[in-house]
Amino acid sequence: LARPGRDLVDELNQRIPGFQRCQRPKVDEWVDSYRSSNRRMPLARLVATLAVPPEEWKEPPEQDYVRSVLGHMHRRVLAGIQKGALVQMRATSSNLDLSVLGQQQIGDLLNAIVSRGDQEHRLASRTNASAAFFNNVRALNNKAGTFHRDTGMEALYVGYPFLTLLDRTEDGDRTRIAPLLLWPVRLNIAPGATGSISIVSDRTREVTLNPALETILGAATFEQWSTTIGTAISDGFDQRAAVLRALSDLVPSDIPDTIGPLPKAASIKSPNVPAVRSAAALFLAEFPSQAIAHDLDALQQR
Repeated sequence: LARPGRDLVDELNQRIPGFQRCQRPKVDEWVDSYRSSNRRMPLARLVATLAVPPEEWKEPPEQDYVRSVLGHMHRRVLAGIQKGALVQMRATSSNLDLSVLGQQQIGDLLNAIVSRGDQEHRLASRTNASAAFFNNVRALNNKAGTFHRDTGMEALYVGYPFLTLLDRTEDGDRTRIAPLLLWPVRLNIAPGATGSISIVSDRTREVTLNPALETILGAATFEQWSTTIGTAISDGFDQRAAVLRALSDLVPSDIPDTIGPLPKAASIKSPNVPAVRSAAALFLAEFPSQAIAHDLDALQQR
């Protein structure tokens, strides 16, 4: 413990220049996390890891080695996903909090979107919305168009409802504010600088469970949630209240029906207790990296 931390890190790097493992599950998990987090590790873990004799670190056989490399790449991609709006949503000019529309308008709009109807609903115009909201919607639509031209992907969604979680671990607290379901939508903008903007469900795309939830909830909990929510999506929803009912058994607290603003981090008090909030946001879900992560995970299973 008297040695400088840099010396300890250098010694660890010398022991694991490739993808060596020591066959101690917890220590191997720490080292995997160390490799995927720009080689950072809490001091207590670092000391415990160095307590493993150097001769116990072995490079895995050829196939295991390939699997380890793929696993490393998978974790690196997921680490990038954890920094985006799918994990930590904040109201910005690109993530538009729809609660500003008022209870009646947003309620009608969400009912139309979750029921996957083909009727357009007015979202904003110069006369019924603030100038900032109106301009932000137009700018977001332009970004969506650019993203589609660059990637061939449609990525405009309404996120509803939201998962909140104060994730408390030995490494500290991390607040999660993430859309649970992604409802694909299209915007139609009338010609002219002051043209009204309408929104409609995009029925050419499927409703999507937030692909970043596995990194938030953990694999076991995510599987349970995925099964429950997937069944509900298959059955369909007639209104937004049906969405909340389908989620009610997954969380310990009641889900308020009133649509509120996007949650603030300071409002999430109970550690490690997931909650569902009735909030909605219009945003561009740029998550091609999640598809890459899924492909890497599939390769590891071969």
